[in-house]
Amino acid sequence: MKKTIITSAFLLSLAAAQMASATSVSYSSAGSALNGANYMNFDNKNSDFVGGGLSGVSITFVTDAQYYDGNLGLQSGISAPPFAVLPNNAVHFLTPSVSPDNSFYISSGSYGTKPGAKVSMTFAPNNNYNYFGLLWGSVDSYNTIEFYSGANLVYFLKGSSLTPNSGFQGAGGSAYVNITDLPSFDQVVVKSSQYAFEFDNVAYGNVPDGGTTMIMLGGVLCGIGAIRRRLSV
Repeated sequence: MKKTIITSAFLLSLAAAQMASATSVSYSSAGSALNGANYMNFDNKNSDFVGGGLSGVSITFVTDAQYYDGNLGLQSGISAPPFAVLPNNAVHFLTPSVSPDNSFYISSGSYGTKPGAKVSMTFAPNNNYNYFGLLWGSVDSYNTIEFYSGANLVYFLKGSSLTPNSGFQGAGGSAYVNITDLPSFDQVVVKSSQYAFEFDNVAYGNVPDGGTTMIMLGGVLCGIGAIRRRLSV
């Protein structure tokens, strides 16, 4: 019996460790933010939080990172509005735009030619957020999102992980990206080694993992049951 308890505890702790590290990324050009999150767009710049959006989110820019007005269209060689596929890309946001995005969006600038260029979104501490989503415009392989807990980098995602990632500015070049089961974070940094990383319609919060946990626990519990049956024979 003692061996059974120890084995069971070990399997459960192993499953918990695996689940804690099981960050997943899903994306689609016609995707949408997950239900139950907090949502913000930038139509009134830093003051416009929509849906269940919380106050206490601070957005800061370094060097040439900034807001852009999508109505101005392509800023040659600098920035291009994300291509929004409606209604899904804007389903949780109060002011859906057309394609390309004609609302305010954010561009990271160029970390490579403008030293330190980046966008930082700092969230109120102790919320233990594990989900982040965004409309990622004209995905480039050299775009990067970094997630921090305090001063510690806990996860990062590069544009090279998505397909396509060639910076195409038309339909299919942008994607709504959902990153789930993240380690707890309180800051997100967006940067790009070349011009640029454009994004809009940000979602964040604590969102259940959608079944992976139950599948893993189910397998572990079945294994524990098998061990108990074997020991009782």
